[in-house]
Amino acid sequence: MVKRVFLALVFLFSVQSSYALTVRPMNVEELIVHAERIFLGTVTKVYSEHVPGRPPAMVTQFKVLEVYKGMMGAEVLSRQLARKGPLGELVPMVAMPQFALGETAVVFLTGESSLGFSSPLGLKQGTFRMVGKTPDQSVFLNGRKNHRLFSNITHSKTRALAERIQSAPLKKKHPGLSLKELRDLIQVRLEED
Repeated sequence: MVKRVFLALVFLFSVQSSYALTVRPMNVEELIVHAERIFLGTVTKVYSEHVPGRPPAMVTQFKVLEVYKGMMGAEVLSRQLARKGPLGELVPMVAMPQFALGETAVVFLTGESSLGFSSPLGLKQGTFRMVGKTPDQSVFLNGRKNHRLFSNITHSKTRALAERIQSAPLKKKHPGLSLKELRDLIQVRLEED
């Protein structure tokens, strides 16, 4: 049953259409709770993969710089569904996050499916890309430019920290989060469980 549902989703994503893909906005608390692994990493490889009996995949290999949640080694692979491009090559599905070699990000990954797929939560919401030269001197933005990231947070310590971060004078003009702010949000929310 699960395999049929998965294959149906693969088919739906494979069809070229002009319809928009809608994903429910997730706040930072939901991203933290639902991610199986959260880490700061740098992309070391991006390649396509087609294993017989499995849907095609785009694979991103990250060198793990810091671990915030979950168990992982020095490297992590993210496998996402792929489709055939106009020249028959494998390309990422529309709306899936795409990564560039050398890029650094804080990634909130799902657990691996039975077919070995694992991708950032909420499509581009679970990838906070580094904007700057070094992690400690940069800001991090997700695919929604951190929009609604602090909406409807339910746990009191996480909400209080989010309110403090939001009230900083520059946050209205620059919605990026520092690495310290992201670390603190993750740590505080995990401690509330």
